[in-house]
Amino acid sequence: MIEKGTKNLRAFDESDLSENIVYMMQHYSKNMVFLVKIFEIILTCGLYRNLAEKFVNFGILKDIVRILWGYLFIEID
Repeated sequence: MIEKGTKNLRAFDESDLSENIVYMMQHYSKNMVFLVKIFEIILTCGLYRNLAEKFVNFGILKDIVRILWGYLFIEID
């Protein structure tokens, strides 16, 4: 699954949905219920190497750390 992905993951990879997910996560970071769903999508997409690399290239890890840090220790902007 990591190399070939499923037909749905491959279709997701060919679309611009990953960019939209990163955008939504950055701009709706105060809604924890919404973020949990976004994190689930990212986790599922991480099973396919192409999507995982795409998310990493978007710099999503820094955004996840910033959001989690904000919820754990300080108020997010």
